[in-house]
Amino acid sequence: METEAFWGSGAVQRVLARAARITETGIAVHATGEASESRLLDQCGGCASACSFVAKLPWGAQACLKSREPAAEAALKRDKPVPFVCHMGFSCAAVAPRLPLDEAAVLTLGPFCPSEAPDSLLVEAAEGLARLEQNGRDELPFELDDIPLLTANAVPEIAEWIAETLLTTFATLHAPPPRIDQPAARETEARPRSRAGTDIAEYRVGDVLAALTTGDRAQARSLVQRDLDALVSPVRSAIRGRQAATVAVVAAVVQRAEIAGMDCASARERFPELHAALEEMSDTAEMSKAAMRVLRQVKAIENEAQASCAAIGTIIDQHLVEGITLEAAAGRLGEPPSTITRRLQRTIGMSFSEFVARRRVDRAKELLRTTQLRVAEVARRVGLNDASNLGKLFRKFERQSPSEYRRHHAPSGRTGTR
Repeated sequence: METEAFWGSGAVQRVLARAARITETGIAVHATGEASESRLLDQCGGCASACSFVAKLPWGAQACLKSREPAAEAALKRDKPVPFVCHMGFSCAAVAPRLPLDEAAVLTLGPFCPSEAPDSLLVEAAEGLARLEQNGRDELPFELDDIPLLTANAVPEIAEWIAETLLTTFATLHAPPPRIDQPAARETEARPRSRAGTDIAEYRVGDVLAALTTGDRAQARSLVQRDLDALVSPVRSAIRGRQAATVAVVAAVVQRAEIAGMDCASARERFPELHAALEEMSDTAEMSKAAMRVLRQVKAIENEAQASCAAIGTIIDQHLVEGITLEAAAGRLGEPPSTITRRLQRTIGMSFSEFVARRRVDRAKELLRTTQLRVAEVARRVGLNDASNLGKLFRKFERQSPSEYRRHHAPSGRTGTR
């Protein structure tokens, strides 16, 4: 496959778009010449205001390239992401996936500001701009609020995960079509795959955080393991990909939790322990357990927003069958509907209707695992009219049908539909 065809494929675009959403940073892909980047192949996630401003200055683009060149060269020589600081003092990371294309490529993630030193962002930006313009300014001509605060190791870990996922995507795109006389795989050998076999594990950060917020750690762990199990890879480095993905999803959940005002200090302290533990793991069940040892340290700070979200969850559960509107739930809490909406969005990244749907799916999963009720009856018990509506919600949140979920999760002897 040619370079442009690969990087322009839908599967690759989904990988980059998902990574950009997790990190809230831009991702640039450059084809490389003998020793330096030669041309831009793709850009995803937008460009920070500071970077857009600097690119228009004389020598601005050249300064950016010069600061990235050493990291790009190092990334091409190593099988590891290379963090670096650009000419503006912003943190970035470079990674070079080892893809068998006609041209090598380097991905640059950034800029971001290490959450360990948030106060340095303004100072570094002012000093970097002064060096480029060769004079000082009283005020910066751009905003810095679109540069996310991330832990220093989060972006390199996600960069490694991107590289592993791109290897998987390349192998899938080049897989030979199945022979028509080839017997179907035995049921015992089947395992869940992502959509069309090419999509990456779509981290449901909001779902995991919602489970943590409402105290459902078993559900949080199930969601993490589901994402890891979806990383079906034919390449040798699949284990490394799952290890990096585990760190990536934990970092993304912790970041969202911090934005929601939750206490994540203890979770941050356990990141080195998570790194060390994952080096010895190859099984996704063990990896999800290791992830939960970090995520269970995320604690809700007792404030009005957290208490309100927990109360909303309780009210929804009490009226799951007959349903309840946002206005009615807000009335029960004595608050305006707009306040409830803002709190849900800020705390768990969901709307009221999405939160209701998530609670219905969670309850349906419990019934599918522990009973032999028909799918239509399960749908009725969670407030849905028929099995078709439940199937739509399952495909949205779980990427599989209720029947498929039951086959994979129900204990032996409980896979019937009655």
